[in-house]
Amino acid sequence: MRLSELHPSLTREQRADLAKRCGISPGYLWQLATRWKGKKPTVDLLAKLADADARLKVADLVEEFSESAGEPEPKAA
Repeated sequence: MRLSELHPSLTREQRADLAKRCGISPGYLWQLATRWKGKKPTVDLLAKLADADARLKVADLVEEFSESAGEPEPKAA
């Protein structure tokens, strides 16, 4: 599951708890989930997110944050 899919389904308390378990603020979690100003997490934070919530998988997060904002990755020829 992608963070952009999970974040809107969480309550305010669940978002705060996820952020706390990752060592970030709920505001920064929102910035990542919405790709505000192109925000992308570090590799370490990707791992923390996946460890903090079983619905998040590192592979899905890598795919999500490796895409250009609003544009899918180009397909290999």
